[in-house]
Amino acid sequence: MRKNSFRIRRLIYILRLSFNASVDVEFQGLEFLLIEVVDLEIASNCSGMASET
Repeated sequence: MRKNSFRIRRLIYILRLSFNASVDVEFQGLEFLLIEVVDLEIASNCSGMASET
């Protein structure tokens, strides 16, 4: 479950390196949102699979 959020963090870290430090603050907010969305999606998928069985 944490593997996906790590992948996103790494992707955003690479993006952050490509941009100025002034964009850094915006990326931190975006990073948090992305990780929240992915975690929610994974959680709903897991609970969906559990309810199917």
